[in-house]
Amino acid sequence: MEGYGVYIAANDDNIIGEYKNSKLNGRGITVTDSKWKQGIYKDGNITTTYKLTSNNKELGCTAGNCLNQYGRFKWANGDSFTGFFKNGNIYMGTYKFSNGAKYTGKFNNEGQYHGSGRFFFKDGGYYGGNWKDGKYHGRGYYHNKDNVQQIGEWSEGVLVKSLKD
Repeated sequence: MEGYGVYIAANDDNIIGEYKNSKLNGRGITVTDSKWKQGIYKDGNITTTYKLTSNNKELGCTAGNCLNQYGRFKWANGDSFTGFFKNGNIYMGTYKFSNGAKYTGKFNNEGQYHGSGRFFFKDGGYYGGNWKDGKYHGRGYYHNKDNVQQIGEWSEGVLVKSLKD
């Protein structure tokens, strides 16, 4: 695996981050048995740990460093983001919507889904794959609550080539 990726193991462990030679290299998060480790990784080993300490705030940057490190930001509408920030913008992590939907992946400078990521709809469906400027773009898979699946190539949010039988 190269570049950004989200790996979910059979035991529900998660490894999220920047990969090189199939190992975390750069910003990353590992979740094992509900224990989080976030920071900078080299060859799969954490070299710099970022702790998520409370900032004693109800809104805004409620924990950690929301400028150029790891933190949690909460908006007045109930949405929240936990992950890495770059130049004060959300960069890589999990955005939870107050309605129950959530996205885990990378973002562009405008806060749109961009690169690899997974979106879980509030109704139980999900999309996993590549994004460009907030839309499905590139290879991906969509699975709705009624078990309808679409696997293929997407362009600007539209399935243009099915890769399913």
